[in-house]
Amino acid sequence: MNRTLILTKILLKNGSDSIKNGGKKKLNRASMIIVLILFACVPFVLSIGGMISTLFDTLKVINQQGLILAMAMPAVVIIIFFFGIAYIINTFYFSTDIENLLPLPLKPAEILGAKFATVLVYEYITEAVILIPVFAVYGVKNRESLLFYMFGILIFLILPVIPLVTASIIDMVIMRFTNLAKNKDAFRIFGGIFAMVIALTINIYAQRFAMNITDPNKVMELLNKGNNSLIEITSSFFPSTKIAVYCMINSSSLSGIYQLLIFIIITVFAFLIFIMLGKMLYFAGVIGISETASKRKVLSKRELGKNTRMSPVVYSYTIKELKLLFRTPVYFLNCILMNFLWPIFLMLPIIAQPKSANNLTSLIPYIQNSSSGPMVISAALACGIFITASNMITSTSISREGKNLFFIKYIPVDYTKQMMGKVMSGMIMGIMGMLMIIPIAIFMLKLKVYIVVISFIVSILGIFFSALFGILIDVIMPKLNWDTEQKAVKQNFNGLISIFGSFGIAALIVFFSVKFPLDLIKIIIAVTIIFGIIDFILYKILTNYCVKRLKGIDC
Repeated sequence: MNRTLILTKILLKNGSDSIKNGGKKKLNRASMIIVLILFACVPFVLSIGGMISTLFDTLKVINQQGLILAMAMPAVVIIIFFFGIAYIINTFYFSTDIENLLPLPLKPAEILGAKFATVLVYEYITEAVILIPVFAVYGVKNRESLLFYMFGILIFLILPVIPLVTASIIDMVIMRFTNLAKNKDAFRIFGGIFAMVIALTINIYAQRFAMNITDPNKVMELLNKGNNSLIEITSSFFPSTKIAVYCMINSSSLSGIYQLLIFIIITVFAFLIFIMLGKMLYFAGVIGISETASKRKVLSKRELGKNTRMSPVVYSYTIKELKLLFRTPVYFLNCILMNFLWPIFLMLPIIAQPKSANNLTSLIPYIQNSSSGPMVISAALACGIFITASNMITSTSISREGKNLFFIKYIPVDYTKQMMGKVMSGMIMGIMGMLMIIPIAIFMLKLKVYIVVISFIVSILGIFFSALFGILIDVIMPKLNWDTEQKAVKQNFNGLISIFGSFGIAALIVFFSVKFPLDLIKIIIAVTIIFGIIDFILYKILTNYCVKRLKGIDC
């Protein structure tokens, strides 16, 4: 156990910018990162807190306020499970530190335990953004005792274990066979995509299961009972989560303690299953994982000339960035694949619950009304900002250079053109994300063609803003000290700052468009002027401050 804790500490330390001797500068940078993360999360946390407070007041009237916990905890479990699929693949398989760990006198259980703990610690950040405001608002408004908050801390620490164990087992089964493929990188990418498909499939069947067991008569019967009886429906598909919900609600009684013990026992049992299966699957799939296949093809003079034709510098650099993102499994799964998943996320509720399409149909007449055009355009702008930030391409573009940053300094290409190549790569994938959403939006919402065209053009201003904002963050605080691509992306707080910051800006756009409605022409002019000016300012910062900053970074 001691060696597992020590190894976990080492893995976490290697995954972050450690503060070295005389590292006052490192300390200041770490403090700045923490402040930026908190600042970026504030709009999101406040919006959740306000929503929970309003919902609590409504449910309190019918004595169903426990439904808040019953909705929040399963939601967190689904999010952790889904994103844990990719994160576990990155940490367990794409991290090269495993080659250094295998020769050491460490037991398989110790390595697996440390790897799992590393993922768990980072998932606590995702969990905290949702559950802390939920627990805080519920506890204060329901006047809970100190025991509620103590139970909340324990549940918070334990809740992610079971979804991560499930995701880990799925990943280990899939990746066990990657070493059978000649082109390992391509096969690992396929394995990651397949794992995502499994996660989405499970999510769809989970929602269908919940829909099938939700009989209207039963709902009314439970609703009339009061006493948080609706928890029986919302948590039916998540038995362990259901126990955790009742544990929190009954925290002031012996029943709560009993349910907490059951939840702990189930979690420990699940973790032991993970260790047992890990011994059989993990090491057989991870040995030789760094080996890759390559083609040794002799090019003719004509082929050489074709492959070395001259192109504009920014275009060539953009293509170079995109090829790197597509060819590297970690970058593909975290930066590229996300852009193609948005249509699935939008269609998921309808696929899982076909009857919900009837509710959407009732909104179509309002959306098709000419007065809704400005709202659609504002939503498209906000969507473009968030999609581009969520792929983390520009917010990790400098960090991904790592120890090879000298390449940027040595090649005879202007810094501005290099950074614009990185910005363009993020923009292209952001535009791809928007293009993937547009057909779904047209199909589901029956949007008019001219509204779609205007919305797409306006969204490009937001995409450009988000790409510039991301690279600006990464230039200021690049994470260059990493030994695996996974740490450059998944353990890089710059991506998190960009995502939450962009979410806050997107939320403000929607808020102002609702609070201060404008007609179609005015909203187009206002958005074009405001974001045109902001984008121009950010571009000037990029060409001046960021260039100077990049020159001053030591390789």
